[in-house]
Amino acid sequence: MERKARVVVLGCGHPYGGDDAVGLEVVRRLREEGLPPGVEAVECSTAGLGILDFLYGAEKAILVDAMVADLPPGSVLRLTEADLPKGARRLSAHDVTVREALAWGREVGVPMPEELIVIGIVGRQMGLWQETLSPEVEEAVPRAVALARREIERFLQNES
Repeated sequence: MERKARVVVLGCGHPYGGDDAVGLEVVRRLREEGLPPGVEAVECSTAGLGILDFLYGAEKAILVDAMVADLPPGSVLRLTEADLPKGARRLSAHDVTVREALAWGREVGVPMPEELIVIGIVGRQMGLWQETLSPEVEEAVPRAVALARREIERFLQNES
């Protein structure tokens, strides 16, 4: 399986998870607005090692997801792979952090992106069985889309 996109934007979340769906909404808007050649925006409702299928073969990646932080709901953060926490608390032996998934993929020779940026949107209501985002997170979506576009442009400019 060879990926044609040089850059993949991976929107993570659960469609019925309240603010957890924000990553999905960001990639939907990116696709609606149009993406430059070589860029793919993908919705991902899986976690752990499952993200490797979506990152396989991409040169650069942007992961967009809801996050929990001691910041106001709707805050938008840009993190590098190095900024991701090490040894985050796991719920079971099957849980794997993004950082661990990337390390495992690289260790076994899976072609992983050389650079990963995470765009995190602080949620207010997550894990609820609802299809709507909170007002604060809904207002943050255009800012997250704009940040993703800036990262896409930076990736593409650095490649040319």
